[in-house]
Amino acid sequence: VVDDFFQPIKPTLAQIVRQKLCEGRKVTCCLIGVILEETSPEELQKKATVRSSVLEVLLEITKYCDLYFVENVLDDESE
Repeated sequence: VVDDFFQPIKPTLAQIVRQKLCEGRKVTCCLIGVILEETSPEELQKKATVRSSVLEVLLEITKYCDLYFVENVLDDESE
């Protein structure tokens, strides 16, 4: 018989983020294919769509550290 007191507790998003960051102060994240739905610089020239599934995680990360985004661009004008 499994006791209700010993049921595993699902960690909150905040707990997961803190555990994964391991006291880190800076996080760098790629935009294309991770934050954005677009998977190439060419697609990014036309539009930029943020994945809805990452918004909550990004907001949680910014509570604990600095968040930087990086990406390759086609040329200086694209920047």
